[in-house]
Amino acid sequence: DCHVHMLREADGGFSFELEVIQRYVKGRRKDENDNIHIVLNSAKDLQRNGIMFFFVMAIADKAFKCYETLGDLMRARLPRDRDSWTLERKDDACERPVLRMACTNGVHKTRALTFAALRDQIVSLGKRVGYRDNVKVHAIRASVANKIKDPEIRKRLLGHKSTEIYDRHYASKIVDVSEYLGETSSTKNIEMLRSMNHRRDRHAPRDLPRKEQDEFDQSPEVQELKKSIAEATAKMGDKPDKNSAQFKERQKGSV
Repeated sequence: DCHVHMLREADGGFSFELEVIQRYVKGRRKDENDNIHIVLNSAKDLQRNGIMFFFVMAIADKAFKCYETLGDLMRARLPRDRDSWTLERKDDACERPVLRMACTNGVHKTRALTFAALRDQIVSLGKRVGYRDNVKVHAIRASVANKIKDPEIRKRLLGHKSTEIYDRHYASKIVDVSEYLGETSSTKNIEMLRSMNHRRDRHAPRDLPRKEQDEFDQSPEVQELKKSIAEATAKMGDKPDKNSAQFKERQKGSV
């Protein structure tokens, strides 16, 4: 669930806060009331402003009552007698997934983005920006886990049943030598070696040279693959949901 709050600040202004409620989290899916609440604050750096990304998608879906455009939302003000206010959503938006699958007509109205689709997009993005290793959701979780020092907080946020799971599958294998010597040393280089940036090549070519690309496109294997994708697309028509077998066949070929 996502809720947008307006909170009054000491100087009389206000800020937007995005509350994300994670339900049925890993390790606790049997208890619908055991949830994690994450609050995202407004940030001046748009790359780190998760609220703005959410606003763009919500406005595109026309999810808010009384606010049809991003400009309307930016002109919103708190009622004089209130220090906080929660934006109201339209009834048909309450059960609609924020991130949804693509379909032949654009964005699917009700089908949520699957983990497999998200994984493929993240891996593809990592390759395009020069990461040698696959950028996976697990790697992102591991990075978060290694930044949380309190074992109990880490266990709860990651949905682990015990701290042993972190030690076995998430903890970085590169250990600061000062932990053995009992001395204080800089962790700057240790953090770099732990990071995937250590194996990232920002100058790696994103595409083949034109000649090699033409040779690749004209190869018999690629021509056969393109033919299979075209046949699967023709069989599927404009209703991928009713032709799931052809849709999966086309997805395999596209990957």
